[in-house]
Amino acid sequence: RVWVLGASIGGPEAVRTFLSQLPAGYPALFQLAQHLGDDLVETMTRQLARSIALTVRTPAHGDRASHGEVFVVPNDKRLLVEPNGVVVLQDVAEQSAYRPSIDRVLEDVAARFGASAGAIVFSGMSDDAADGAKAIAARGGNVYVQSPDSCVVSTMIDGVLTTSILSFFFRLAACS
Repeated sequence: RVWVLGASIGGPEAVRTFLSQLPAGYPALFQLAQHLGDDLVETMTRQLARSIALTVRTPAHGDRASHGEVFVVPNDKRLLVEPNGVVVLQDVAEQSAYRPSIDRVLEDVAARFGASAGAIVFSGMSDDAADGAKAIAARGGNVYVQSPDSCVVSTMIDGVLTTSILSFFFRLAACS
């Protein structure tokens, strides 16, 4: 299984709270697409790695992915994980209003992993994630969202809710 974690404002704390509940070696790969300034991505990666049991890293081109890992999607590259687990980093061809584009990450994962792909959308401000969540659902994957009342900002969740493809709500009490 490959899960995309999409987040924006309020997301780092919500993602940390969620991932801290999972044991090392959890049988899935997570790709974290977090709207964050370039200067804060490395800091967030280090802080997340210190606070959860899963392995957290920003992969390099040619690396191999495995279960129990969280890949932080870089802002300046398109992160693709091939079905055989090889990581491919490409230059971003088209610029999005948001970096990284959660929609693009979701669409890429849906295209490669179909029903074995999933989306978990956290707190955030934007409409980024709604189209990508539709791509996940169209291929048979599940779409989960943080409960809007536990978000710092629920605009991203609201966008996914308008698609009528939701599989599950979850509440993060520590984030409200």
